[in-house]
Amino acid sequence: MIDVIDPDPLDIAQFMETAFADRGCRRLPAIPADGWQQMQSDEPRVVFGVRGQQVRFPARSAWRALAANLGVGLVVRLQRNIIFLHASAIAIGRARRGVVFIGPKAAGKTTTALGLASRGHTFLGDEIVGVREGSREIVPVLRTISKRDGPCATGVDEAIAAMSPARTRYPDGHSRTNIRASRLFSAGLVPSALEAIVFLDPVGPVPQLTPVPSSLETASMLTPVTSTLWGRSPTSRAFALVRLLASVPGYRLQLGPPDATSDFLEHAFAD
Repeated sequence: MIDVIDPDPLDIAQFMETAFADRGCRRLPAIPADGWQQMQSDEPRVVFGVRGQQVRFPARSAWRALAANLGVGLVVRLQRNIIFLHASAIAIGRARRGVVFIGPKAAGKTTTALGLASRGHTFLGDEIVGVREGSREIVPVLRTISKRDGPCATGVDEAIAAMSPARTRYPDGHSRTNIRASRLFSAGLVPSALEAIVFLDPVGPVPQLTPVPSSLETASMLTPVTSTLWGRSPTSRAFALVRLLASVPGYRLQLGPPDATSDFLEHAFAD
């Protein structure tokens, strides 16, 4: 049983159905006499109940992931002037030039950020990062890193292995390495101004940066957390993303081999 203590209470069932629609979260038709609204999530697959500000999960289910996402979603919703994105972020150089990397799952967000972090740049997050409207300050979100297997920059695997990290099998059938971001390389809650937004393209022979214009079409490539800017109209949300893109340079990055990409980005965003 989870009791939601919220300074701005809302309909929890409606919130989960809207914020986690991409996970197949939905209300089931039957409402028992005791008032518990039955709900189901497809990813992870859990049937659970909601009544008022309480959520009841079956003990023998994958409830922890859904409960954690609910907690994060509610906190994100309360940060009214921060745009939270599914992205990784790094602060490059002594000037801490903030660069946010955008892309779908398995696009290379974590690999790119860790490659730069292994060279001494400050790691600001690999799954969710926030940007304050107006000031463009990056708000780091140092969740546990879930690293997929695959090529990475020199030094990353060695540093991770030295930490004896845990391995977790995920619903997609693949195992990943879990690392506490605060223990890896230079990770921390440091003030960093957003200097560039970089959209990741598939790997090619060499890394290349191509400028992209600020437009509604480009804004549609951003991946905001569904509960960000909660309560604002779709039009208001769209223009908030366009304003964010208009405030900093935007690029498409064709990724190259991890070490070559790290070297390229260091030079591209040097102090």
